Amino acid sequence: MANARIDLRSATRGCLSMDELTHRVRSGWLRERHERWPRTRNPHLLLSRQTAAD
Repeated sequence: MANARIDLRSATRGCLSMDELTHRVRSGWLRERHERWPRTRNPHLLLSRQTAAD
């Protein structure tokens, strides 16, 4: 789980490490997100119908 981190893109916070469960849930969500919005350029972890197009 070397890449089991979330980059907060903040100079004061850096990255958060994830436990195995959180990593599995995040990975599953990213697969689901790619299926729903395959062409989105939005880099954020959480998307909605409205923000996927931005």
